[in-house]
Amino acid sequence: MGKKSRRNRGEKAGRCTASSNNGAAASFEALMKGGGTDDITDFRAFCSCVDGMPPLWPRPPSWPFDPKLTKKFADKMKLPIFCVNPPEQQRIPDMAHRHFKYLIKQHEKDADVRPASEWAAVVCGPSCWNPFHLGSDPTPCTSTEFESRMNKEVFGEIGFRFTRPYEIPKRPIPTFCDKCSKECTSECGCCGEKYCSRKCMNKDWSKHRRTCELVYEQEGYIDALFTQMEMKETLTEEELKLAQGVNDASKVEEMKPEAKVESAVKAIVQCESW
Repeated sequence: MGKKSRRNRGEKAGRCTASSNNGAAASFEALMKGGGTDDITDFRAFCSCVDGMPPLWPRPPSWPFDPKLTKKFADKMKLPIFCVNPPEQQRIPDMAHRHFKYLIKQHEKDADVRPASEWAAVVCGPSCWNPFHLGSDPTPCTSTEFESRMNKEVFGEIGFRFTRPYEIPKRPIPTFCDKCSKECTSECGCCGEKYCSRKCMNKDWSKHRRTCELVYEQEGYIDALFTQMEMKETLTEEELKLAQGVNDASKVEEMKPEAKVESAVKAIVQCESW
């Protein structure tokens, strides 16, 4: 999803909080803070010791869409499952928004002029976004103009709403580097923004850092650590080094998310508020 929506998500709701577990979530938050450099909510501690940025994983994680894998990591870290961010709160909207932008891009060169309602069917239908009033608007426009209207009149004013549960396409939607627009699959290990290389990520860091930090500190650290655990299990040592921008193999061993939360978890499981 775009940087603005990510920023809004980071500034607003904490993603581990369940309305029926406010007390538990508050206790969790309090216990997780104040641990110095070993505190898992410390964004700087999560970032690479080489260039101060999060890992750049070669692909998106699988665990948000695999309940068994999610439970495995939650059990490993002894975390209550409600503290894990459901995919519909981040990953699903991100994928749907990427799908929306991809469909818009497919029609940019044609410069076709169609009624807004027709663009809504062509673009919002497959990506499952609710076009609201634009779904019946006869005003002629190009695909780019329709995108602008969606961003301003729907996403910006009404919000992001689905007409039905989003279905992940069998054929993956191409993703592109946020800096150079090169097609890529790699993404920021914290917030999921796409970058083709750490070089591009570094060039964009002055703009990207604050948004990334907000996502992480607003309980995105659980997502980030779960992803880190998955990557440690599935990537080669060379891939891990590349993802971290590390040349020294010994530094890879510092990536031990389960160890970072061990002391906090011992306190969490003793909380009466669970």
